[in-house]
Amino acid sequence: MLEALLITTASIVLGAGLGVLTRRKQASFAALRTFAVAAVAAAVAVQMLPEALQEMGGSALLVFLAALVLPGLVAPLARRIGRADSSKHALSTELGFLGFLAHQVAEGVALGSFSTAEHANHGHEGLVLGVAAHTVPLTALLIAEALTHRNARVAAGRAVALALATGLGFVLAGTLHEVLPHGLHSWLSAGVAGFLVHIIFHDHGDEGPRSSTRKVLD
Repeated sequence: MLEALLITTASIVLGAGLGVLTRRKQASFAALRTFAVAAVAAAVAVQMLPEALQEMGGSALLVFLAALVLPGLVAPLARRIGRADSSKHALSTELGFLGFLAHQVAEGVALGSFSTAEHANHGHEGLVLGVAAHTVPLTALLIAEALTHRNARVAAGRAVALALATGLGFVLAGTLHEVLPHGLHSWLSAGVAGFLVHIIFHDHGDEGPRSSTRKVLD
């Protein structure tokens, strides 16, 4: 259990560091942003949405589409009540972060449950590394968004919150694994995937020059 917790926590730390680096203007760091966005798109298209579809069938697609259109529906209401930043992109980023936070708790519960005595005879290293592999770019993207549209304090708070949410899932795995609905993880994956699509296709505020070196690195 400790090894899995350390790997997933390290993936959040690595993702947060990657998110910080992508805000620098040098071509090499700007190319990391391209990597993070492409990796998130791959995680959505190859892992998160297909796994949700496998578990939920067509319902996963409905959840994905609902998350995709929700920011556009909520944005006019938010503007009416005076929210300072109520654009579709800002709302999708906020909802995406909250969804990913819940997703990390569910991931922690799932991974923590595989560390119990009943799973002691077989390892789950591949599953742990698979979770870490998509946690890094998702964390990087959300931290970079916080740095771009909010500030460093908010970004740091979000990184800490993601680490704590993951740890909480591990700690409560023995209790919550039997209580949480079996399909909750799939619902969260489909919903977060919808919010992430809004984020990755938005202008990320990178106005650096598109030099030949930058294009090659991208």
